[in-house]
Amino acid sequence: MKNGIVINNTHRPLDIREFRAFLLFDELAPLIFINNKDSAGAKIFSLIHEFTHLLISTDD
Repeated sequence: MKNGIVINNTHRPLDIREFRAFLLFDELAPLIFINNKDSAGAKIFSLIHEFTHLLISTDD
């Protein structure tokens, strides 16, 4: 999932200084969110980074 604004408010862009991506881990349906305001290269890096977190996560 990716987006660059808060909900549907085009006057509230998501700031890349606050976050670039995050992972919500769930056994059934994990979610990776990418900040669409970031550059193309940064979005790819963030996707790979968060996906790696998903792959190496353990349920201790």
